[in-house]
Amino acid sequence: MRMLFRAALAALLAGSGLQAQSADASTNLWACREGYDSLCKEELLSAQELASVTQQRNQRTEAAEVACAENGSCYGDISSETGRPKTVYVRGYTRRDGTYVRGQYRSPPRRP
Repeated sequence: MRMLFRAALAALLAGSGLQAQSADASTNLWACREGYDSLCKEELLSAQELASVTQQRNQRTEAAEVACAENGSCYGDISSETGRPKTVYVRGYTRRDGTYVRGQYRSPPRRP
């Protein structure tokens, strides 16, 4: 949806060379920020824009790596007990006796 909006905006501004160039730069920056590597032309970015894009890519990579719980179980791991993927996250909690139970992923309950 956003890509269509950007393309329409670029088409509307195509009447003037300066405006079209500005729209192309804006569309390119958007493509780089959103992770559309096939559309991104890093050589057209300023040093500040490139640093911003690189920082956003690193944040996305870090977020993707956080798909594991505190106890080391990860989303999608196959349960050795049920043979099904672990897709339900259980938050860490403290028992009445003060013992902390770390967060974990578990397989969903069986449906009768």
